[in-house]
Amino acid sequence: MTVALAVLPQVPAAAKDLGVRGETWAIAEPDLLQVLEARLLELERSGAKEA
Repeated sequence: MTVALAVLPQVPAAAKDLGVRGETWAIAEPDLLQVLEARLLELERSGAKEA
C-alpha cells in the first residue's frame, strides 16, 4: 500500500476530448438562481420580506 502511494504521484495524468458520444438533450430544469431571484422578488413585493 505504501509503495503504491509513493509511486502514484509519479504517474503522468492526461486528459483528452473524446467528443460527443450519443444524443444530447437540452437541460430541462429551471435555472436555480432565476428561481431564487423570482421567489425573493415575490416575497419583497408581497411584503413578507422587507428589502
